[in-house]
Amino acid sequence: MKHTHSIVKMVAVTILATYISYLLGITHYLSAGILAMISIQKTKSLSLNIAGKRTILVFISLLLSTALFLLIGYSLSIYFIFVLIIVFISFQFKLQAGTIPSVVVVTQLFAFGQFSVPFMLETILMYFLSIGISLLFNLFYPSESLNDLDKYRHNLDTTIKEHLVYLREKIEFQKPSCKFTFELEKKIEVILENINQVTGDLIMKNHQDILEYSKMRNKQFDILKNICNQSDKLQKQYPQTKVVISYLDSLSNNIGVKDYATNKLEEIDTLLDSFKEEKLPIDRDEFEHRAILFYIMLEIRQFLLLKTEYHSYKLQVI
Repeated sequence: MKHTHSIVKMVAVTILATYISYLLGITHYLSAGILAMISIQKTKSLSLNIAGKRTILVFISLLLSTALFLLIGYSLSIYFIFVLIIVFISFQFKLQAGTIPSVVVVTQLFAFGQFSVPFMLETILMYFLSIGISLLFNLFYPSESLNDLDKYRHNLDTTIKEHLVYLREKIEFQKPSCKFTFELEKKIEVILENINQVTGDLIMKNHQDILEYSKMRNKQFDILKNICNQSDKLQKQYPQTKVVISYLDSLSNNIGVKDYATNKLEEIDTLLDSFKEEKLPIDRDEFEHRAILFYIMLEIRQFLLLKTEYHSYKLQVI
């Protein structure tokens, strides 16, 4: 199951926070479980970020609600005013992640009906207990490692190579559909999601390189997808068709982390120049086909430029 780990974490922290709060004699121990449940995040870094935002807004809420309740009174209308103000503050200062915990905490104070320092401290304890349990669970829950990033990088390259091979066959045999492209697109999405998950879990480490690499491959895939759609219009073969097919075949064997793009870029520039020097088409059909083939080669050139830009980026950060 895709969400197995999230389910396990949510159930575990809810039970743990509720039971510990119950043992400590906290009045609203069930609320502790709810706060812990909604504090589970997808990645470790996101957990830390959101925990900080929530804590800031909770303390603002405690100060604001206490001032309103003491100055005006514990009435439902004042509670509604508090909710209105705190929601506005959360959106104004981009602290929306703390809205629900803040309202839950202040609801306990409102339900108590009077100001009490011991109850205030108990409510604060309940909050930190809930947030602390979920945060620790998120931070120490087993996750994928650096080795998995290399695996996903390889998977990206393999998928790009698969698509290039598919495009070569599609153009060579005039296949009418881009169905396989959509299958590969879903595969790319899963790989990118996994990369984001792993980089989010590896705290205090700089993974900008793999993120840039994944962005580059994703943009390249968009180019290949466009080429696939354009190739639907190719119903015949001309000498230029064989040139494109041969180049795609060669390119598919030069996909990887290393800088294969620079040499392939020189090759394609030579081919584009030769295209321009050839005799003009003899009829409209040949003109349209050659125009599409030339466009495909230009798109492939852009595909290669993205890779060379990535290598330029790497040189700058070394």
